[in-house]
Amino acid sequence: ASQPSSQPAAKPAEKSLGVGDQGYLRMVSNPTEDVLLATTEKAMEEITKYSIAGDTMGIAQMVLAGRANFVPAGTKVLVIDRNFGGRRVRIIEGEFTGADGWTPYEFIQSK
Repeated sequence: ASQPSSQPAAKPAEKSLGVGDQGYLRMVSNPTEDVLLATTEKAMEEITKYSIAGDTMGIAQMVLAGRANFVPAGTKVLVIDRNFGGRRVRIIEGEFTGADGWTPYEFIQSK
């Protein structure tokens, strides 16, 4: 017979948002920092590689080339597409209303 566990129940992680959901762009590590929004799915993958490598110059070159843009933290978005690691969003409030781009799914919060 198995013994009941005395371990506390794990706190459920926030469900990642899917297509049709609305949320807010926010960095997990720094909720007030601007979020980098890639113009394409491929550009998002490239930014992720640069971030892991600590290559800030590579990220800056992508921004200068128009392949990514900084968007203010807390910007309201609508999820319009998804892949394994990211979400394509359309900005629905603020100065970039109507623009779209790709970001890692964990940078889109429900509140």
